[in-house]
Amino acid sequence: MAIQPHSPEEEQRIIRDCVKAARDIKAMTDRAYKFLYLADGFIAHYDKSGFMYYYDEPGSLKRDIFDYQRENQYNNFGPEDDDYDYYMQKKKIYNTICDCLKQGIEYKSKPKRQKETEFDFGM
Repeated sequence: MAIQPHSPEEEQRIIRDCVKAARDIKAMTDRAYKFLYLADGFIAHYDKSGFMYYYDEPGSLKRDIFDYQRENQYNNFGPEDDDYDYYMQKKKIYNTICDCLKQGIEYKSKPKRQKETEFDFGM
């Protein structure tokens, strides 16, 4: 059974949370921690607190995100592999995080489409 890719909303949350954590480790969420410690090159440091302690030096998480970018391209997966879509999404997420950090921009989630509401004005 293939690993399911994240929903578009979850993808956006991961990017936003990782970018914030790379700028300020105190902003590390469980979502960002899970994505990063499962990325190639990172180790879990036993738990989120240990991870945050390790990256307490300003700029250190950002540096390692850039340093491990090459390892997180998953080019060993092809369309015929069960988990191809999942790993290509991980690659996209990782590269978007790097792009945001390189450009010095905050990642803003795309606004959710509002559902059209029908109004009954009694006419």
